[in-house]
Amino acid sequence: MHEREQPRVLKGCRPRVSFEPGTIDDYDALAHFHYRAGYPAAVAAVYRAAMGERVVGVLVVTYPTLNGAWRRAAWRDFPGRDGSDKGASAHWLNTHVRSLSRLVIDPRVRGLGLASAMVRAYLESPRTDKTEAVSSMARACPIFEAAGMRRVECAEQRDTARLRRALGAMGVSLCSLARPDGTARQDAAVLRAVERWRRASGRRKRRFASGEPALLVAVGALLAPPIAFVSG
Repeated sequence: MHEREQPRVLKGCRPRVSFEPGTIDDYDALAHFHYRAGYPAAVAAVYRAAMGERVVGVLVVTYPTLNGAWRRAAWRDFPGRDGSDKGASAHWLNTHVRSLSRLVIDPRVRGLGLASAMVRAYLESPRTDKTEAVSSMARACPIFEAAGMRRVECAEQRDTARLRRALGAMGVSLCSLARPDGTARQDAAVLRAVERWRRASGRRKRRFASGEPALLVAVGALLAPPIAFVSG
């Protein structure tokens, strides 16, 4: 579906909901309902779900990130399988792949199947022959699988695996870090390990403040590692 197309009615949704091209302003209006902090980068398109004049859902499609270990398992024709030609890999990704980076539903209309209906509607006429999504909430909300996408487990990132090992060596459990009154959250060695984790991935995690905020983000990454979903 591209901007020149007419709105379509989302299948399986009651009451009537239309699926149509939107703008980044539509995302801005609902962004505070999304669990991920930060703004989606390299936006390629925005779609919205509307009940009459009211926007109740937004899907943000972006150009793909250049790194993603799941792609080697997802697509046999991915030229970056052996990591030998990063230029060819980047060209292939920008040509063939778009990412579903944000899917936000107004809480007042959740439970109607709107999220998976929006993904299905996009996949009926995607902007590229391959589509991907990465979600940390997929274990609780199997939206992408319900829309027909294929699940691909993500290998744990090296910096997160290093943090997991460091906490294990200190005898610190994730449950103790998740408890607001846990003494481990104030331990200097724990905070140093989290700070190393925060700095290990450059801009991707440096937007999180050091100390307690970074620790909470790290616990989330350890407890709910992301899962990739692909189509095409």
